[in-house]
Amino acid sequence: MPLHAGQHTRTGAPAGVILAAATSRGMMPAMSHDPIDPVAPARYAVIDCEDAPKWDGHPSYWLDRLRRPGEEWDVLRAWAGELPASPEAYRGLVLTGSRYSVHDDLAWLPPLFEHLRACQASPRGSRIVGACFGLQVVTHALGGRVGPNPSGRFVFGTERVSLEPAFRDQWFFASDLPETLTLLVSHGEQALDLPPGALRLARSATADNEVFVVGSRVFALQSHAELTREALVTIILPTLREKGRLSPEEDAAALASLERPADSDLMIGVIRRFLDGPPAPRAA
Repeated sequence: MPLHAGQHTRTGAPAGVILAAATSRGMMPAMSHDPIDPVAPARYAVIDCEDAPKWDGHPSYWLDRLRRPGEEWDVLRAWAGELPASPEAYRGLVLTGSRYSVHDDLAWLPPLFEHLRACQASPRGSRIVGACFGLQVVTHALGGRVGPNPSGRFVFGTERVSLEPAFRDQWFFASDLPETLTLLVSHGEQALDLPPGALRLARSATADNEVFVVGSRVFALQSHAELTREALVTIILPTLREKGRLSPEEDAAALASLERPADSDLMIGVIRRFLDGPPAPRAA
């Protein structure tokens, strides 16, 4: 059964209800009170940044691809004011895509930016994965610059993403990764300048900063590793056509590009390894 945005993955209740009830009793919410503990069950959360009714339940795209048996995953609706109780509440956070811009005057964005900065500042803060809008949120929160695509056009379809040599030096790299990945993309904005200390790991013809890391606990990608071709064609494309975001030629080229197999599984593997963290040092 699809999980609706804001639904707690273990109780089925809205996450915000659990948060509010626990707070009213003067207690830390049970769903996010433990500091990161390598012995405790792995606990993660999808930070849902999209409130459009047509995307109701979309965090399930991430849950279905990342969740392992024995792990605990929550969905927190950032747009409804739901955020982790502390920077150390989860081992990892996954920030979703959204139709919004980081520059929009939305009450829920500044607290989200502040929480990500707190995670980065804490020695035991959550690992952060930001995808598409999530990448832009991370970029803005940590001091980079987000703006419209340099081409002035909406980017939609599949994109050939070239890995930088630095990608091979990361612990989450795998030998089965080719030098270029075909990934699903849908965005009108992107990271134009990376945050201080960030390292670019991949670029494309339409985005210089397709993938980057900040230290060892932030991984950001402009593409949609979680979505399917069907989701792009049936959910996103009709809106782009209605708003005139694509020319007829761009529309046809996008559909043709979507006939190419995407390397989403390979990128999901990268994200999963990143969330797991670097391997423990071998005993001498």
